Amino acid sequence: MKHSILLFALLFGLSASAQSDEVKEKFAEYQMSADLIIQNIKDADAEYYFDLKSTTLNGRNTKVEVSHFDPAQAEGNRWILESIDGNLPSAADLKTFDNANNTKQNGINGTIEHASWQIVRDNAEYLTVNFVYEKSSLPKKYAFLGDCNALAYFNKKSKTLEKIQFLNSAPLTIKSNEVFLLDMTVYCDWSDIAQAYFISSETMRMSVYLNEQVVVVKETNEYSNYRKL
Repeated sequence: MKHSILLFALLFGLSASAQSDEVKEKFAEYQMSADLIIQNIKDADAEYYFDLKSTTLNGRNTKVEVSHFDPAQAEGNRWILESIDGNLPSAADLKTFDNANNTKQNGINGTIEHASWQIVRDNAEYLTVNFVYEKSSLPKKYAFLGDCNALAYFNKKSKTLEKIQFLNSAPLTIKSNEVFLLDMTVYCDWSDIAQAYFISSETMRMSVYLNEQVVVVKETNEYSNYRKL
């Protein structure tokens, strides 16, 4: 892909009122909560600084971007690109980064289809729940999530969410590229102090068509140094 897929941003709120009766009963049975806020992906009402390292492997080419998010800045200027492959970014790099990240679009909270809630797996370790976003509720740059099934993995021992996996159910268009296979996993850590989840890392694997060839693109996003505004 010409440009790496930058930070996947999503305010993940699982409202109790949106859950099916089956899901509600399971969470009650295991004394777990599905009312989740993942802090680092807010924008308009963000409260935390954090750093991000994105590594993209495209065939034999590797690209490493280092950036950070500063909620003290005006909305539309909060994402700051620091370096690409260890070098200061060019004007073109900054423009591409800003276009992908520093948007002022409201409503980044997707709505979950009520009928999509279902228990996928319930074993000794995990309660795995499936859901699907209403495509019309997603911002333009995340509309592709409306063509994905999401699997949320709750650890029954710790009673916390560990990860969310997104798998496409139809071909996607991401950054003008045709993606026919997407497997993206978001890993979360629970903070007792903040009483919220923070993303620790994301892994993304995409099979795309480029120049009439299939190319596998892998991206890893690593988050660190969370600190409250």
